[in-house]
Amino acid sequence: MTRHETFVYTDLGVVVVELSQTEWGVSGVGDRDGGGRDAGGASLIGVIRQTEAGFEVTEVGAPGRRTRFRTFPEALTMLSRRGRPDTA
Repeated sequence: MTRHETFVYTDLGVVVVELSQTEWGVSGVGDRDGGGRDAGGASLIGVIRQTEAGFEVTEVGAPGRRTRFRTFPEALTMLSRRGRPDTA
């Protein structure tokens, strides 16, 4: 079994799971326990994929739409805003 890294960004309210060397799944931080493990009912906000030109975001609920960013932090910040009920 392949081990994927998990990163918790509490300041953005998201958990990032490395799916591959070029793809990351992003979910709400409330969906994980303190150790970064699934607490049940995790909701995926979107996926970030690294391309030759930068980073491409696919949001859950909008599979045909891609948003492109120059940096990973820009892509992550956009998804974190979409994942918050008060800013979605």
